[in-house]
Amino acid sequence: MKTPDDIKKGVLCCAGVGQCNECPYDDVWHPLCIIKKSKDAFAYIRQFEADNAQLNRCIENMTDKLNAANDEIAQLQAERDAAVACIPRECGYCKHDGTADFDIDSVCDYCLNGNTRWEWRGVQKEE
Repeated sequence: MKTPDDIKKGVLCCAGVGQCNECPYDDVWHPLCIIKKSKDAFAYIRQFEADNAQLNRCIENMTDKLNAANDEIAQLQAERDAAVACIPRECGYCKHDGTADFDIDSVCDYCLNGNTRWEWRGVQKEE
């Protein structure tokens, strides 16, 4: 089988776009030369379809894995949110505790007055 570029060039020559002497198959016109080109073109199309089917299977497999990972992420986020809901709403657990962005007295007053500025500080790294 010729290369895809040779097949295209040969078919174009038979279609009158090129000359027979430019054809990668034969230098001389032959009434059945299009049959060789058609067989190669058909073999190339079959190869392309098989490659395409394999790629589609890979895409489906990766999509399934991605969906499973997204489901696991959603479950882990729900578990994290449930765990954070159990954390005491105290200044020591708040990300604003002792930060320069807030006056610590006003933050504590804010939290003590039952307002909802409290935000979990996140997991602290052990030193």
